[in-house]
Amino acid sequence: LDELRLMLQDCPLLVIRHDNEFLYKFLCLTNWNVDETFKRMNAYFKFRKDNPKYFLFGPIDLLEKLIRSNCKFLLERPDRYGKWVYVVKVARYVHANNVYEIAQLDDLWLTSIIDDPNTIKNGVSILIDAKDVPLRLVSWITPRHSRIMSQKSELAPIRITFHLVNSSKAMNMGVKLVFPFLSDDAKKTIHFHYSDWESLHQWIGKEVLPVEYGGSVTHLDHEKLREKIYNNVDKILEGM
Repeated sequence: LDELRLMLQDCPLLVIRHDNEFLYKFLCLTNWNVDETFKRMNAYFKFRKDNPKYFLFGPIDLLEKLIRSNCKFLLERPDRYGKWVYVVKVARYVHANNVYEIAQLDDLWLTSIIDDPNTIKNGVSILIDAKDVPLRLVSWITPRHSRIMSQKSELAPIRITFHLVNSSKAMNMGVKLVFPFLSDDAKKTIHFHYSDWESLHQWIGKEVLPVEYGGSVTHLDHEKLREKIYNNVDKILEGM
């Protein structure tokens, strides 16, 4: 930790936290390779600077409408594999004004658990529900947007695996458009399950999943789930 902290102190233009908790999560991503961690941190914060619209830098109430659409949300607790599960209902993106809001909403939710020991150790499972996605959303999938979102997930200080469930014509078109712009490493993190719940449950514990994904949870209290955001506003704002 001290070695990395000294390296960062020699970069006056990189104005970030230097506390142990903050540095620890970056070091875990590289198996405590200090040089690689330093490079990754520089790349991540340069990426944030170069693509500010894809990150949340304003008051969270700007996203209140999108938050309440429940297009994205964290489930109540980590699953049996020690991973938080982040559910993405793509069809509800129609409530967003633009693609930037969708990207910013990820920051809002994931920052609320980014310092959790489960997150640092095991990462996060992102469950992407492709059901009933309207064709008009395909127009948002541009080559530039695809590259930026892929880079954002690869550079983020968190391990992410993606799990696609259900299907729709629009989502199938979207996947065909996006895949050519993904790195080989990014492609390895994506798993297609469609409606095969047994396949999904090999990666995500059914005990935390709603019944619509073959899980055991019969009711989701979204008001309670959103408390993860509202109870962590200070941490979220600090991370901007």
